[in-house]
Amino acid sequence: FLVPVFAAFLLWTRRTMLDADNVRPSVWGLAVLAAGAAMRLGGTYSGHIWVEEVSFVPCVAGLAILFGGWAGWKWSWPAVLFLA
Repeated sequence: FLVPVFAAFLLWTRRTMLDADNVRPSVWGLAVLAAGAAMRLGGTYSGHIWVEEVSFVPCVAGLAILFGGWAGWKWSWPAVLFLA
């Protein structure tokens, strides 16, 4: 239960590294988010629970890219990969 809390703390400590001038939404985040959703659905229908659990990481990465663009991903990737 502490993993998301630590990931949020990691983002908070890296907030000065975020280049706010280059933060622009990116449509590529939808592709990553769709891949995570496909993993979730595929894991559900095939009965592979671990695929469902792993699909959380590409979904969060897709949201980071969707709302923050590549600058947002560059800032948030350590916290997202820590969730894995």
